[in-house]
Amino acid sequence: MAVNPLLQAIRSGVRANESIGAMFATLGTGEHTRGIIPSIYRSGKASLIATLESPNPEDSARAAFASMRRELDSELRSLISNAEAFGNDEAARQLSYYEIAAGSAITLSTQSQDALDALLSRFDAQSASAMGLIAAGLQPNDPMIIGDDDRAGILRTGDLLGAGAFWLAFLAWSSWGLLITRSAPGMGFQKQVVAALDNRTTDCCLRAHGQIQPLDGLFELTGEPRYASKMDWTPFHFYCRSAVVLYSSAFDDGLTERMRAAADLVLSERASGIWRDRDPADAFG
Repeated sequence: MAVNPLLQAIRSGVRANESIGAMFATLGTGEHTRGIIPSIYRSGKASLIATLESPNPEDSARAAFASMRRELDSELRSLISNAEAFGNDEAARQLSYYEIAAGSAITLSTQSQDALDALLSRFDAQSASAMGLIAAGLQPNDPMIIGDDDRAGILRTGDLLGAGAFWLAFLAWSSWGLLITRSAPGMGFQKQVVAALDNRTTDCCLRAHGQIQPLDGLFELTGEPRYASKMDWTPFHFYCRSAVVLYSSAFDDGLTERMRAAADLVLSERASGIWRDRDPADAFG
């Protein structure tokens, strides 16, 4: 082990922050309006507007919603599969730093289907509400349905974006955790939170940065925003990019102390009103 394996794992965790962020961008965010979900919604709204030229706008609107759902189903399945694969790849990568071979890749069939169902149910609720309004006499292009410059309408991408980001990160780190625990049982490893320190790092993740827990333990969260005060893995909040890395105290060599000092510095700066960007972001400030 010529290079410190924990340092390699931490650096990989920083890259994982970037990869998780890229997944969010592919899905779509307020900053990434060309993501998959915003694009499907834009196309769907255009189809609803076009139904005004149809002899039966209600049937045409129903067909437009069905088309949106099929596209969402296909694209979300692909993203979910990619998130699961990322978790497996990241676990195998971190294990390799400690010269441990990863076991067979984890397949989260039930959890992945639950995630897809949860996301599609949000769209189903939107389309059912919209069809109810259309049946009551509203035009398919009514602002109450498709929105306008000031309001999102019933067809809000935000209903799916935040939940989608949660599920992608959840499935990625659930895969990571299962493969790690199956591949390195009884070896004394622990897990550690790694946040990429930049202007987007939340108070929650700054305070969790560097925290170490047993593989079967819970991270204790004190910052905001957070889903809960104790959690197995990230994501700790909506759009959480933080990673979890495989930790061995034998290779710490002051790395955790440096991580905590860097996070405390950022917290201190922010308390004084200073928001200094760190580019490229890393774990040590």
